This record gives sequence, C-alpha cells and structure tokens, in this order.
Amino acid sequence: LTIIKDAVRMVEENHGIKLDMDAVPLEDPKTYELFQRGETVAIFQYESSGMQKYMKELVPTTFEDLIAMNALYRPGPLEYIPEFIDRKHGRKPVTYDLADMEEYLHETYGVCVSGDTLVFDAQGGSFVRIDELENRVGNFLVQGVDENLEPRQARMTHWVCNGRRKVLEMKLQNGASIKLTPDHQVLTENGWQAVGALEVGDYIATPRELVIVGEESARQKFSKQKKNQTEHVAVYAGASFPEQPELLNGLAKNGVRWEEITEIRPAGEELVYDITVEGIHNFVGNNIIVHNCVYQEQVMLLSQKLAGFTKGQADKLRKAMGKKLKADLDAMYPKFIEGGSERGHAQPILEKVWKDWEAFASYAFNKSHSTCYAFVAFQTAYLKAHYPAEFMASVLTHNKNDISKITFFLQECKRMGLNVLGPSVNESVSDFSVDKSGHIRFGLSALKGVGEGPVEEILEERKTNGAFESIFDMMRRLSLRSVNKKVMESLALGGAFDCFAGTHRAQYFAPSDKFDSLLEHALRYGNAYQSQKAQAVNSLFGETDEVMIPEPPLPDCNPWPLLEKLNNEKQVTGIFVSGHPLDDYRLEVENFVTCTLNEVDDNQNRPALNLAGMVTLARHLVSKNGNGWGIFELSDYNGSYEFKLFGEDYQKFKHLFEDGKALFIKAGWQRSWRNEGMELKIKDVKLLEGVAENMTQAITIKLPVEAITMEMIDRIDELCKQHEGPHRLRMELVDKSKRLRLAMAAKGRGVNATNGFIVELERLGVEYQVN
Repeated sequence: LTIIKDAVRMVEENHGIKLDMDAVPLEDPKTYELFQRGETVAIFQYESSGMQKYMKELVPTTFEDLIAMNALYRPGPLEYIPEFIDRKHGRKPVTYDLADMEEYLHETYGVCVSGDTLVFDAQGGSFVRIDELENRVGNFLVQGVDENLEPRQARMTHWVCNGRRKVLEMKLQNGASIKLTPDHQVLTENGWQAVGALEVGDYIATPRELVIVGEESARQKFSKQKKNQTEHVAVYAGASFPEQPELLNGLAKNGVRWEEITEIRPAGEELVYDITVEGIHNFVGNNIIVHNCVYQEQVMLLSQKLAGFTKGQADKLRKAMGKKLKADLDAMYPKFIEGGSERGHAQPILEKVWKDWEAFASYAFNKSHSTCYAFVAFQTAYLKAHYPAEFMASVLTHNKNDISKITFFLQECKRMGLNVLGPSVNESVSDFSVDKSGHIRFGLSALKGVGEGPVEEILEERKTNGAFESIFDMMRRLSLRSVNKKVMESLALGGAFDCFAGTHRAQYFAPSDKFDSLLEHALRYGNAYQSQKAQAVNSLFGETDEVMIPEPPLPDCNPWPLLEKLNNEKQVTGIFVSGHPLDDYRLEVENFVTCTLNEVDDNQNRPALNLAGMVTLARHLVSKNGNGWGIFELSDYNGSYEFKLFGEDYQKFKHLFEDGKALFIKAGWQRSWRNEGMELKIKDVKLLEGVAENMTQAITIKLPVEAITMEMIDRIDELCKQHEGPHRLRMELVDKSKRLRLAMAAKGRGVNATNGFIVELERLGVEYQVN
C-alpha cells in the first residue's frame, strides 16, 4: 500500500493528476492487457513466474478471473488451475461432482458493507468503523443474535476488504441506515435475505438492546402487533435452505426489534468490508443485524445436504478444515462416506469430494481474502500500465535495502523501456524519483555508505541556495561533520558527481598535492574555507571580507576503463547503473547470441544455444573424491544463469571462469544420464572478445536511395578505409516507395568487423547487417 501511496504522490507531482485509487475502473482494458501478457513483476500476489505463466494462459478479462486465480494459486487448489482455464475458454464444460452441490457452489457470499459502517464493540461499549478493525482480529467482541434471537457476544475471527463494489443504501423508520452490496444478507421476518431482494415496507431486525460484557441493560417491549404479523423466522447462521422452524414462543420477549424499511436506493461504488463472527455468523452494524461472510460455511452446508451432518458436526468440520486438524478430519471421513451413500450418492464421487475438501483445507476462506488481494493487485497493475515510471520508482524505493531485488526490478525497468539514470547531487532526491523527461533517477539514500542525514543536508542546501557547481562548491556549502569522507567516496563511486563539467570519476581518487586523493584534499579545503569564513563573521570589527582560499587543481589522470568504472559503481549501488560491461561487446551480443540468460530454461527444446555474459560469481570446489568442479554465474543485460561444471568440462574450461571475464558459450539441452530430465551441456567456451571477428563473414551496408549524397558516400568510403580488414563488404540500395532492392558486392574491398566500426556506422545513421 505504501508503494501505491508514493506512486500516486509522484503522479500528482509530475502530471498534476490526483488519482483516487479506490475508484480505479475495474474494467480498464490496459490493465487487463498487462495481466494477459503476464507482465506482473512487482504486482502484488501475481509476480511469480508460475502466476505469470497462468495469466498468459487464462487471458483474464474480468475482475472475478483475478480473484479466482489468487484463490487457486496456492498449495492444494493449484492443480485445479488448468481445469479452471479450460472451463473459462469453453474447452471443457462447467460441471459439479454432484448435482446437489450447484446450489451452494454457485452462490456468492462475503460481499459486504461500506467502510464507514459502525460495528458495536461488546467489550468497550463503543462503535468502531469496520475499516479500522483489521488489526483487532481475534480480540474484538461483537454483538449479534443466536438462533433464539437472543443477544449474544462472539469473537471476530477474520477481517477482509472485498474491494470496490456497487452498494445500496437502506434506511429504516427509526432513522438507522446502512450501505451494503445488493447480495448482502440481513435478518428479515422470513430469515436471512439479500438486501437487493427487499422492498420499501419490508421489516428487518435491529437489536433491542446493546449489551456490554459484564453489564446489564433494560429491554424495550416488543409490540404484540408485530408478533402477530411474524409467521416464521429462519435464522440459523448462514442457512440458505428454506427451513421452516416453528414459530418462536415468547417472540415479544426476544432480543430484536423489527423496523420498517423506508428507502432503498443505489449509492454508487465504495470499498466494502466484512468480518467473520465465531459461532453466530452475524453482527450489529449501524444498529442493524447483518450477516457475515460464510465461505467456509459452503462446506458446512454441503456436508449437511450431501451426508446428513448435523449443524454441530458441520461446524466441527469447518473448524477442522480451518485449523488443519487432520485427526478430526480423518475421524469425520467415514461418517461423510456413510451418510452420503445412504442418500444415494456414489462412493467414488463422495471420495473425490472429500479429497478436494482436504486439498483446499484452510483455503476455504480464501475467496474473500483473494478479493481484497486482487483489488490491491489491480490497483498496482493499473499504475504500472498507465504510469510505469512512477510505479517502478516507488517499487525501487521500497526495495532499496535489498540489492538482489533492486537488481531484479531494474531489469524489469529495462524490459519496459524505462531509462534509469544514475544518482546526481543536483538531480536526485532521497528516494528513486521520476524527472520531467519521464526517466527514473537513482535515489541518493540508496547508495551504500550514504545515510539519511547527509542526504537531508544535501537536499536542504540545494533547495535553499541552488544547484552545486563543483565538488569545491559542495565543500564550501555543506556541513562536513555530516557529509564526511566516506559519504563523499560513495557519492563519487556511484557517479553522483558526474553532473560536474570537466571532471571524471577517476580524478576524485587520484593523488592531489600532498593528499592521497582529491576527495581528501577537497574536504581539507572545505574545512579551511568554512573556518576562515566563521572567523570573518565573528570579527570584533565586523569585517566580512571575502574568504580567499584557492581551490585545489584537478589531478591530471586518465578516466577509468569501462569495466573498472562499472565495478566501482556496483560497490555502492549493488548494480550496473550507468552502463553494462557488455556494452563493449554489442556487435557480438546483438548478432551472435541466440538466447538471453533469463530465457535459457524456457528453450529446452533447442539443442544449440549461443550465450554471452560476464562472470559475476566463480567458485572452484573439490568433491569428496578429490575431483575439481565449479559453480559459475554468468550475467547479461536481461538476467543471470548458474552453470555447474564437472569432470573433463571443468578441467577444459575452468581457466576462463574468473570474475569479470566476458565469455561466449555454446551450449545445448540434452537428456540427462542421471534421470529422465533435461540438462544443459556446455560444448565450448571462449572469451567474448574476438568472437565477432572470427564468426563474421560479411557486413552489408543498407542505404535508402533518397538518403544517398556524395558527402554520405565519401564518409562511408573513408570509414571503410580506416577499418580495412578480412570481412566482405556489401552495399544494398533500397527504394521503399517502388519496393526495389539492389544488392552489390564491393569487389576488392573488405572491412574489419569490430565494435568500433559499428559505432561509427551508427553515428552516420547507416543501417547495417552482420552475416
């Protein structure tokens, strides 16, 4: 919920739109398209790879689809998902093990009351909003009525939010009113009935008294006229059988008052909630007796109808399922089979029903929970679909202390086409944010070694006196007790000073004068400047002469090589932000890699795969038998993969598996000799550098006819001369308007296929193809 809250705040800051997340349209096409593509990374309860797979197969189109998948995707019900998907798409008919089960499995319960409904606290004597009861489950006593319509207190055992629903407002003659979903049940003269089925003039039950535990209270008299009007009351908890109990004797003395409905009207959509009440399954809300959600009671009712269980036995079954009491379930199994057989049901079908109940066990309540979870998931998916940058910035912020999750979510940003910029002392705030161009900016507090205190100091000074002009400007303006050497080193390594013109990261760590590094020299400069400034301000003569301390010169040194720069950056960010070690191998990666590392396991039908990546983990081990083997992790732009090498393969390739090396691997899936499964077999490993030179046969330069000029031809000719080499050069002229394509071989001319040559072609805006 905090992710949603912060994303909504950023949307308002960046777009001027104040989102009401409780009012998101549950039929939004863009959100369902996201679910249908399985792009649910960072979506609450739907982000696992298994759930993503089923989302793509299900192709959800309604909110109910999401509720069902949330309830099914857990141990036990998991095996029913393929069946559910087939039934949704009409590939299989909707059937019930026994026809008698349809009445209860078809019903929808647990659609509830609005958040402002006041529930009577039977311990404290006060009223508490139902949307504030979440943290009081198990400790909150409510008032309801028992089967004799007498006041009774019972414990609240569950609290659920069922998302936004259309509600009706019902008003009574005594002034009481309540907002409920149309199918929520209230106690009427003829038992529990849905509000949507009632009319003005009907009577419903209200409590005659509100009883506080340990105290007594007077009871008002029940009118004899109303007693005579009432013919029967079916009130046992949640029963949807039309039972006809005998007229209750002494109705005038019972614990309810019958009030006439004066108005029932649509009241729009609101977040609705419900609770489960132990034993009595009803409670007083806004001085009206309403039913609670009864998902586990579906099992209770079915056990009574199918096997003749008494209400006591059915309730014992519910408790055994909810608390996973296997001994109690085992004891009730013979009674269920015997009772069901006596009623004409086939034993194999009864055994299947019981097995299903055991599988669902404690998940019988999950439909109500799943509605709440599905609504939160829909809210997050809505944000991801419509405001992806703000949503992912919030996700990154709330996972900033977990480097593995940050890495994972940054990969998702890359897949989504979101640009994540490195930290900047002039652009970043404390957390991940979104700039005016829609780019995500790394947060300063996400850097290792940079705490909230220094970040607050930097942001406050920047807000008061503007952006920093240089490292020395920072030293003059900031409190160096807070922004110390360790903080400055982390900022420099992470690239937070890259915004300063004319400097590069290596300079901050190069020796400066008599100091080990420029950072150390700059800190000493800042201390001296601030000390002299303080002395000038405190002068007895009130003199405020400008402080005259020269800035240290910048060291003259070469920038770090890309790999060193990125490895240093990763020390404080945990990831590669400003680039990737594979950036120097684009030619190889884009033209000779056939499978990214995150897709290796999804390509087990392919006997040949070309992979590439950087070694990010290398463990050389020895078995109990004294044989060497290794575990190695390779990472590319999209993910990572762990390889294990044994025997001859390990001896042949172990020298290549070292941290930081860029490798090209030829591998393939084959049947494992250990079992019937598949295993990835490494066939060859070589350094990525030089792969393009060895594997390239020709390069084709493609030129649109309308773009050809003498200047363009001269520049391409000069470039080819500079990169002369063994690879054949081809030219292809394209006239798209006439659908003509003319291919020509450059006789006697060859080029050297290198990343440098490709980069220069791209700078010219020339399209090319590597063969």
